Amino acid sequence: MKQLTTLITILFISLLTSPSWSETVSVDELVTNPSDGLVYKKFTSVPFTGSTIPTSYSPLKGSYKKGKKHGL
Repeated sequence: MKQLTTLITILFISLLTSPSWSETVSVDELVTNPSDGLVYKKFTSVPFTGSTIPTSYSPLKGSYKKGKKHGL
């Protein structure tokens, strides 16, 4: 029983620290939908969650959560 509890704890911690909750992309890979104002990764219909790699001045630089600007 103790081994099962340890295994479940390890799996839970690894899921919480997983980088799959967000991703980092270039600003060139993002588009803004004019109808709802949300930011999407090109060729997807899911609002973008993650951060951008600063390549040049762009209004899309920064972090996003569910397609909306998050943080500074």
